[in-house]
Amino acid sequence: KLSLSKTVLKEGEEVKIFFQTNRDSYVYIFSVAADGSVTLLLPNSVNQENFIKAAIAYTFPTPGSRIRLTAMFLPDFKGKIAEERIKIIVTNKKEELIPLGFQEGAFKVYDAKSTGMISDLVKRLNQLEPADWAEATVGFKIER
Repeated sequence: KLSLSKTVLKEGEEVKIFFQTNRDSYVYIFSVAADGSVTLLLPNSVNQENFIKAAIAYTFPTPGSRIRLTAMFLPDFKGKIAEERIKIIVTNKKEELIPLGFQEGAFKVYDAKSTGMISDLVKRLNQLEPADWAEATVGFKIER
């Protein structure tokens, strides 16, 4: 299960991600920008542990964390509304998704020139056995 505290955000507004799985697993949370660029939110340099227990409701960022998820437009974005997504991937065992070139999020906004793309993530996931992973996606809008 995956949800957000809000699905329509004003630029600069904070958002929280809520998730729960039906089995013990490793969780990877990504932000997918309007241009298809992917930023890794979890694991990160502050929260490197991404193993979660089944049937427990989790929040990212965790309560009391110094990490804040703030709605921000990509550099040079000219429109009034951007449609973006949060994607969560859960796997049975720890996977090396970091070497795909995704930049760590929660600290900076990355565009397609500086981080991996959603197609890179899909290619890596297609190499895994279908029974070994699952995903969920939730969309949101950022407004000026």
